[in-house]
Amino acid sequence: MRSRDTHKHSLWYIFGLLLTAAASLGLLATVQIFQFTTAGKLLFVLYGLDIGFSLCIGGFALLQYFSKKSLYMRFVAWAFFSATILRTIAFIGMRPWVVNLDPAVIESWLRWAWFSSANAFAFLLLLSWVVPYITQRFKLSSFFGLVVLSTSVYLSILIPTASVALFDLHFPHSVWLGFTNLWEFIPGVVLLITAVSFMRKDHEWRDEPFFFWITVSVVLLAFSHIFFMSRSVALSDNSYTIALLVKEVANIVGMLGVVVSMWQILKNTERNQDALVSKNATLSAIEAELNEALEKTKSQKREIQQQLNEIAKAHAQDEAMLNSIGDGVVVTDDRGRVIFANPALYSLLRLTPQQMLGKAIVKIMPMLDAHGHLVPERRRPFTRALESGKQIHSLTGYSYQRTDGTLFPASITTTPIHMQDRVIGAIGIIRDITHEKAIDEEKSSFVSVASHQLRTPLTSINWYLEMLLSGETGTLKHQQKEYIEEVHRSSRRLVGLVDDLLNVSRIESGKLSIRPEKIHPVQIITDAIKEVQPLLNTSQAHITFSNTSRSIPQMFLDPNLFHELIHNLLTNAIRYSPHDTASIITVNARVIDVTKKQRHEHLKKSGKYVVFSIEDQGIGIPEEARPQLFQKLFRADNAMHAVAEGTGLGLYLVKMIVDQSGGTIWYTTEEKKGTTFFVAFPEKGMTMKKGEKGLAQYE
Repeated sequence: MRSRDTHKHSLWYIFGLLLTAAASLGLLATVQIFQFTTAGKLLFVLYGLDIGFSLCIGGFALLQYFSKKSLYMRFVAWAFFSATILRTIAFIGMRPWVVNLDPAVIESWLRWAWFSSANAFAFLLLLSWVVPYITQRFKLSSFFGLVVLSTSVYLSILIPTASVALFDLHFPHSVWLGFTNLWEFIPGVVLLITAVSFMRKDHEWRDEPFFFWITVSVVLLAFSHIFFMSRSVALSDNSYTIALLVKEVANIVGMLGVVVSMWQILKNTERNQDALVSKNATLSAIEAELNEALEKTKSQKREIQQQLNEIAKAHAQDEAMLNSIGDGVVVTDDRGRVIFANPALYSLLRLTPQQMLGKAIVKIMPMLDAHGHLVPERRRPFTRALESGKQIHSLTGYSYQRTDGTLFPASITTTPIHMQDRVIGAIGIIRDITHEKAIDEEKSSFVSVASHQLRTPLTSINWYLEMLLSGETGTLKHQQKEYIEEVHRSSRRLVGLVDDLLNVSRIESGKLSIRPEKIHPVQIITDAIKEVQPLLNTSQAHITFSNTSRSIPQMFLDPNLFHELIHNLLTNAIRYSPHDTASIITVNARVIDVTKKQRHEHLKKSGKYVVFSIEDQGIGIPEEARPQLFQKLFRADNAMHAVAEGTGLGLYLVKMIVDQSGGTIWYTTEEKKGTTFFVAFPEKGMTMKKGEKGLAQYE
């Protein structure tokens, strides 16, 4: 677009130059026709044309100033208006009623008018770039600078030029290099400086037609002053007339700039009108689209508002439902900070919303184990649920501490909140089980008393049955012996059940004592294997245990407790092994070293551990039964189907013994392929615990 406009301007410039040349030749031909015989009439005509052209060009420059607010155009307009005023004075001097005056007066009048108009025109054009520079450089008020400088220029031009005209009239002309009127060099040089200054304004003098032709006009005027007026010795001589002709050519050039600019303005106006029509059409289309979009936005806003109302309604219903729950409910964000809690939880913890909201749940509810030790934050239900993304059920053996220091037992079920495959928080249901725990303690106390009362007569029954079976009271018939043996087996199972109930009661009440002794665990394992041999004979399982006494050190273990947990695990392995096919039960013991570099999934503290494992090839543990495996009285469905008899106390007792003696128990399993139980103690052995009694079966 820029190159196209430049091409058009170049064509106009060439056309203008050709027109200028034609006008110049025409004026010169006119001069030849007149042959200067009618110089007075010619001067009169030329002055009239000069006034008319200057007035038109000045008026157009003034319009340019008002439209573009260009300070340059203001001075161009002033220059042409000033020249118009002063040349009008000269024009008046050519009127008939003035011509009759003294010729010397007329000569001075015309010379003063000519020279003053030339200097005023030249210096005002020079000011068009000097004044903006000075006001910008020295930060002067533009109005103040214009008034002061313009007044100074007028005074400095009009007075000296009058003196110069009079001086030039009364004194002979001096000749210098063929030039007789050296004063004409002043406006000529000033106009040349002005033209050069215009040309230095980057591309503005070329891109703007009016500015371009004014610059060309200024060059022609400078040419007329330097090469023609400087050689003139009289108002009507050839040099003076040619200078006037060149000046009119310059005016024609200026008018050409006016015409070209007017034509360009008209074309731009048409183009702008077309663009405006196009833009109006575009704006109308955009307006229609915006109106359509506005309607859609309003519709979407109504839908969103309706959805928000539904969400608010659902939120109010959910909040009312959560607030009506008797158990404590707490919701956290993905960093474990409380964002909601129901009144039941505030009441349970004896806290206010200000004390809970925004706080970390692990800080608000410290968790203690059965021994009163603080549970690490990474092992608490909320932390585990947020990290694993799975639901966590806390066992009932934990208690929680309020800010006032009081404790209360509670069970917590923590469920992670998922959104787009990412955990964004967790919700916990906290139930105060103080009442249930009291009932359980009463039940345990009752069971303990009842079991103790049952144990004495059962012992007597077993003693008498053994006497009968031994033949001390006489020989029994075969059928009688079978009956008594069945009664004896049932009595022994009943004694075992009573012992288990007593042991559970003692462990849960904290009355069980743990008395470690320095013994070798391999010997106890060997003894336990021998004791389960009768049960092993009824199945097709086989126990393998390599003697690793050299690698397993002596440890501080409670012999009875260690024997009981190994015995229970062996019994379970035998009972749940296949009865129709041969299988192997593998017993192993080994020492492992847990370090910061060699971590263990279940052993968190660094150090050496002795790990005992019992692996069977039995029925395995179903996925749904694993979270409840160590709970009291729990038996998996496949276990009840495989072996009808069972109390669900064996693994519970093993878990309680291991936990209270400072050990760790875990397992690996695969349904229908087998299970491996692992029991680990620190290398030093069990933790001693004071209590009233040991296991019931060892009393």
